[in-house]
Amino acid sequence: MEEQIKTQMNKAFWDLVDEKIGKDLDVVWLVRLYAELPKRLARWLRPGKSLQIEITKAYDVKFFEQKVKNGAFDQMELLSLINMTFDYVRKIQSPQRDNDLDKSKNEVLKYMEEKDATFGKTVVKFLKSIHTALDNVEEDMQNIHRMINSK
Repeated sequence: MEEQIKTQMNKAFWDLVDEKIGKDLDVVWLVRLYAELPKRLARWLRPGKSLQIEITKAYDVKFFEQKVKNGAFDQMELLSLINMTFDYVRKIQSPQRDNDLDKSKNEVLKYMEEKDATFGKTVVKFLKSIHTALDNVEEDMQNIHRMINSK
């Protein structure tokens, strides 16, 4: 029952993201979801360590917001963001998940090339893929903590 509720909540959330970003490109929603990326990426890293600092600096929320509001965030910058974010996930996740991550990244990149792919729809596909990967990282880390604490 709990898993069913979680699945329904997840679906409702991504349906709303698709509506707010995929169809209308709501800048406020997009910026909030962008700002969440470095927080989730750095969550399991020690504060002050080089990778944690690098991730925090790589995502300039105010600059991103200005570019999106002014229509200056183009496909090439989106491609750079996608590559950078997937690269960071690779650095923090278990190597056993690398094949799944590659598959997700390739699906997003392939979608970008489709003729009916819009900026908003591509962003939604990217965010969904990257947050799924980050959910896996968090699940793995929680499992490690449980194993350590059960000993």
